Amino acid sequence: MSLRVLVAVGVFMIAASSVRVSAAEAPRDGAVELAQACGWYAIATCSRRPGPARRSAGRIGGYVVLTDNIGNFEPGWFCAVIGPQGKPGAWQDRDFMRSAGEDSAYIKYGC
Repeated sequence: MSLRVLVAVGVFMIAASSVRVSAAEAPRDGAVELAQACGWYAIATCSRRPGPARRSAGRIGGYVVLTDNIGNFEPGWFCAVIGPQGKPGAWQDRDFMRSAGEDSAYIKYGC
């Protein structure tokens, strides 16, 4: 592998690890998203069916992920999240979620 390819991969990995999905970029059509990068997630709620997670995502301005392909998350859950992002942002979003009535909101790292 050439040095140019290695540098390009390294730059991509750094950029991907700092991705943050804003509320404006989050899907609004009820779609379930797959995680695209590593980082911290603020999680409002998780359920075995997508409906409760979608309602929660609407309240927090987040989106729904299916946890099957997120490392460090237990498979089979639909979660209303904001992220991935840095840990300070996740704590801030968790606090916002709790102020919006999501009393069990928490943060978790996933890849």
